[in-house]
Amino acid sequence: MEQIPFNRLAPQHDASVIDALLSVVKDDWFVLGKRLQTFESEFARFTGVKHCVGTGNGHDALVLAMKGLGLGKQDSDTNVQGPGAELLSPHREGVHHSNERLIDEILVPANTCTATFLAISNAGCLPVPVEPDAATLNIDPRRIEERITPRTKAIMPVHLYGNPCDMGSIMELARKHDLKVIEDNAQAHGATFRIAGSDHEQTTGSFGEANATSFYPTKNLGALGDGGAVTTNGEIVKDRIRRARNYGYSSKDICDFIGMNSRLDEIQAAVLSVKLARLNKWNEQRRIIARMYDTHLSGCGDLILPGVTPGGKHVYHLYVVQTARRNELQQYLAGKGIQAMVHYPVPPHLQKAYSYLGYKRGAFPIAERLSEQVLSLPLWVGMTDQQVLRVVKEVRSFW
Repeated sequence: MEQIPFNRLAPQHDASVIDALLSVVKDDWFVLGKRLQTFESEFARFTGVKHCVGTGNGHDALVLAMKGLGLGKQDSDTNVQGPGAELLSPHREGVHHSNERLIDEILVPANTCTATFLAISNAGCLPVPVEPDAATLNIDPRRIEERITPRTKAIMPVHLYGNPCDMGSIMELARKHDLKVIEDNAQAHGATFRIAGSDHEQTTGSFGEANATSFYPTKNLGALGDGGAVTTNGEIVKDRIRRARNYGYSSKDICDFIGMNSRLDEIQAAVLSVKLARLNKWNEQRRIIARMYDTHLSGCGDLILPGVTPGGKHVYHLYVVQTARRNELQQYLAGKGIQAMVHYPVPPHLQKAYSYLGYKRGAFPIAERLSEQVLSLPLWVGMTDQQVLRVVKEVRSFW
């Protein structure tokens, strides 16, 4: 019986990737060199923005995006501490606000990966969860407005699983309330959204003032280790982030402010340039596999298949179904040699790390239901029709 893993990266790594690695070794330059500059230009052009700043990972990209926009704890702050139990949210029931610390609030989907919340916290901001749309699984624009307070400074839409958010509605809300928009584009490289009335599709990662992405190996555009980037049209934002990722240096040995060490290295940049040239083709392969699943799993048991945001073009970083029998189905498939995974079994507001926010089970019922019912089926570049149909067969046989 053939074993079908959840993901395989080997089909993406041919001789050209090895050649890219060797070329960096031969040049004997590994940090902040010409390959990073080349990739930053290429990815900015791919995304449809003026600037890209490579970072050490996606978490740091989110932190630097917030810092670059002046959000959270800034370099001159001495009276604002990192988030902890003493930070109180106005959304927490039964809390008296007379002694609250001033802290920037970021609206974020309640069903995202906890890493998104962690970046907000590590930037010195407070994550404020918003329920997702049950159809698209992305942050629900209709619920954003009710979560806005005088301390709200930004909306952080997450293009979850590769499905673009409703950026038309989100940008309209941001303009109405004078809020920043920071896209978490880690799972949606190459996804697009067409705003109503527009004559063209716009790539995710190009809507907000500063947007972050991850190049973790399993992403649609994946490095051979950690990596990330910030995309922006802002000249000042770009300059500040470039200095901040490199200790706060404006030139060698001259430090203007307290920065960090988070640089996309030359090896990863070289590999990403090779892969970026193939990304559109790979994304189309993902869509073909997703369409096969859609066709053959429609009407199967109580399965709810992935929805696509109206006006959006999905890139299927993950193919996520929903079923009340999630755990049983996952175990059944494992017994048939098929690996399916759960993204994400514990929503951030119920993690121990965020108990200080004061949310209890039931606070975000849609996000909590999703955490109990979502299951990601195998999908990767190079997956054969026979492998897809085998997964389909076993899923259908479960019922």
